Amino acid sequence: TSIEKDIDPVKKSIDEYIGVIFIYSGEQTLYNYIDKLNNKGNGLDDEYLYQFKVCYEYRDRDQPDRPLEMSYSSSEKKAGVKVLSMKELIGELDGKSSCRIVIESNDRIQLAFVVQQLIYIEYPLETVDILLRREEGDAAKTKRFMENVDELLSGCEKAICGLEEMRSRVAAEEDNPTKADRLKDIDDTLASCRTIFKKVDESVHVDLKFAVAATKKAGKSVIVDCFLGEEIAPTSTELATPNNCIYRKSSDGRYHLQLMDGSEPLEDEIFTDRAAIHDKINQYFREAQDDKESGFSLGDMHIQYVTEENNFSSYTIYDTAGPNAAGTSHREAAERAMQQCDVAVFAIDYAKHLSDDEEAYLHHVKEMFTRQNKFHSLMFALNKIDVRYTDTEEDTPKSFIKSVDYMKKRLSEIDEAYRDCIIFPTSSKEYFCTLEAEKAGASELEQGLTAGEINKLAQTYKKDKKAASGSLNWLSTHAFNLNFFHGIENFTYDVFRKDSGMPALMSYVSYVARSKAREEIVNNITYEIASQKVKIQSVLDYMHNLEVLINANDEKIAEISRIIGEYSSTVERIFSKDFNSDDFEDLEEDFGGNSLLKIFETYDNMIAHQRKAVEASCDRRTVADGMYSMAVDRIWDNLNKHLKKHNGEIARKHIDKLFQDEDFSKITNKFLRKKALDAAGDAKLQLSRVSREVKTIVEGRQERLRAANELCKDRLSKEDIYIELPEIPDFEFSAVMPPLDKINVNIQSIDLHLFKILQKMFKKSFFSNIGNYFLSLFGVDRKNDFKYKLEKKKKDFYKVCDDKLKDKFKNGVYENNVPEMLSEQVCRAVIDEYVLDVVNMLDNTFEGMNSLFQDCVLRFKQTVDDRDTYKEEIELHNMRKANINEISGCTASFMRVWNLIVKGLEEAAEPETVTVSQ
Repeated sequence: TSIEKDIDPVKKSIDEYIGVIFIYSGEQTLYNYIDKLNNKGNGLDDEYLYQFKVCYEYRDRDQPDRPLEMSYSSSEKKAGVKVLSMKELIGELDGKSSCRIVIESNDRIQLAFVVQQLIYIEYPLETVDILLRREEGDAAKTKRFMENVDELLSGCEKAICGLEEMRSRVAAEEDNPTKADRLKDIDDTLASCRTIFKKVDESVHVDLKFAVAATKKAGKSVIVDCFLGEEIAPTSTELATPNNCIYRKSSDGRYHLQLMDGSEPLEDEIFTDRAAIHDKINQYFREAQDDKESGFSLGDMHIQYVTEENNFSSYTIYDTAGPNAAGTSHREAAERAMQQCDVAVFAIDYAKHLSDDEEAYLHHVKEMFTRQNKFHSLMFALNKIDVRYTDTEEDTPKSFIKSVDYMKKRLSEIDEAYRDCIIFPTSSKEYFCTLEAEKAGASELEQGLTAGEINKLAQTYKKDKKAASGSLNWLSTHAFNLNFFHGIENFTYDVFRKDSGMPALMSYVSYVARSKAREEIVNNITYEIASQKVKIQSVLDYMHNLEVLINANDEKIAEISRIIGEYSSTVERIFSKDFNSDDFEDLEEDFGGNSLLKIFETYDNMIAHQRKAVEASCDRRTVADGMYSMAVDRIWDNLNKHLKKHNGEIARKHIDKLFQDEDFSKITNKFLRKKALDAAGDAKLQLSRVSREVKTIVEGRQERLRAANELCKDRLSKEDIYIELPEIPDFEFSAVMPPLDKINVNIQSIDLHLFKILQKMFKKSFFSNIGNYFLSLFGVDRKNDFKYKLEKKKKDFYKVCDDKLKDKFKNGVYENNVPEMLSEQVCRAVIDEYVLDVVNMLDNTFEGMNSLFQDCVLRFKQTVDDRDTYKEEIELHNMRKANINEISGCTASFMRVWNLIVKGLEEAAEPETVTVSQ
């Protein structure tokens, strides 16, 4: 209530209590509160502000009286403790024990709020697992799954070997009444075990993609280097990243560089040390910087780097192109990378405090992630936070909390969608310099130095021409600032690392990738495993159910058959491929009536809509203009290469080689692929929403199936019949959208005769109208100063092409039906090979679930049919029973581990086996 009265108690508490945390419950923003506490340095000065750990008490602006709804548990407190405020939560935290915080309200804005407050008070996020209540069950199961994946694989292998040996033995028997049934039991189990093994193996090799995005010069590449643990790509202020640099850990201990030419990789370049590959990438970047004709861009670079030290070697890391560099064509490459990644950090330049360019691009990225239901997976770095020490306004408080809170406020004012964003304050330069100095062996900083001593150490390294001199020089300057503003006197590597904010960002990225993005991928795999496990269980349950039925009288058998028949019909209705009123009610609840299924009525209509959109993007004029521009650009590129090779000389015999058949094939392919990726990008956003809708429908249908199971069991229990019904898969359904780069555009299916017709037409027009123009400019007697002439005459060249060639070329495109053919190819690539595949996959989900349960029901019906036979023929009964008992033994190891994963038992019991009667 009185900021002036707060100043002295705050100072006193900081002086008396190490690590004291303040919780702000006032009405204004922390940004304004800290500013007023500081009072231009006359109140809480920068020395105190550096130690002032403060966060908000929770207050919902729409419902002021609504509390935080959390439960807290830790290694010390196993049972969840109900927590209703930040004060209560911080009272539970000890900074050491690993803990779990569950947001009971399932409100992602509350989750983001809690994480942001922990960042403000600099709490070690690597000790915290924070998630929504609806995520908790699957999160625990996914964690247990990944911890036991090796045992699962071993159990599957053991089951497959045992079942194969068993099958060979049964198949070699003489024919008998049970042989076919016993082989079917084995074959059904064996097929499920093989599917499970394949799916478990897939989960081990999940490729997580992590990207760093930003507008130009926000320190994005330095952040990437921090994750890599070394500088590979250039990070100088004058060189913008002109492409996507895609990093993977090397498999052979050497550095690899592969530059992409469109979709085709160029020759793999191999380097034995980091400096060599750095220099080569630097060369490519500088060439791109001078290549205006290519939009100052390069094809994507695939880089394999050598490391045993970083914690991200299992990730594919994208350093994305800055989309806003003037005159460049980088945006398309950056967006392509962002669509493919699972986790992303968006870097904001502290010095700019969110420019219009940054906000426009950030809005696009945020929308993309939200529509793909990956809100967890996008986080923000307010980078270059060290610049606050060189702020020209001397009275500005040097508080990172103030800076971050200002950015949070700014974002939420721009758009409500940013209320769930989490912002980390970072100085990637500080962290990277610390890393480089430590790697270079400057051990003096391990124990601690003053700012002056660091400066002297930098001078010593400079004289010795050691690599760490530049990093030490930067750290010494930063140390002087920390000493001047905050009174820090002793500096170690740990001090710089923590001050940089990068460890907190890196640990949270790793956490999100492990427990959020990975869950989406692993759930897709474990759901299928769980479904196959249901099929195995139905085989094992056969004998139990049979013996229950053997002991029932004929009247009960008739009633059981009727109940099971009705259950079977219910299952078939629940998992029909046709959508029903229950599905629409589920969507109404989740999507407020604005679902795609409501809009289009069926997904087939959505596909038809998408096809029309693709056709519209391939209209005659667009295709003709696009292909003409690419053809002319190709000629100019070929001319550049020719003149460089022949020292500025060109003759008529050379002109014929400026544009070959393969050039036309390449530009057609490039143009078609671009159209396909553009169309697929639009489709993917729609399809990601389709997958969310189908997930909602699957969950609703599973609930109805649970109700049907309970009803069936209840009705059977009234007949004193207790049988095993099919289980419901234990994992949440998740449909993963295929990445865009998997789209295959088959240029070979276009009639190659078309190339020859257009090539002939193009050359004829070219020679008659442009050829002499070339000779007048670059003939053999005019080779002097050709570079000057090349740049000076480029505009003239394009103008002559437009005047003399453009209309003839476009007419040839029209006359040969090129737009129609390209439209057909794009539709085939995007609709048939991408959209249709995804929708079919989702349709097959329902068909598969129906088939799964109907197979189990059919097996039960067969049990009813077999009852009389096995009741009379004890020997046949014992043979079938022994067969199932052996199957149970073969699968026991896998089933034990799976039960441990699903139920969370510390020591899951071996599945019960049946005893063969004598």
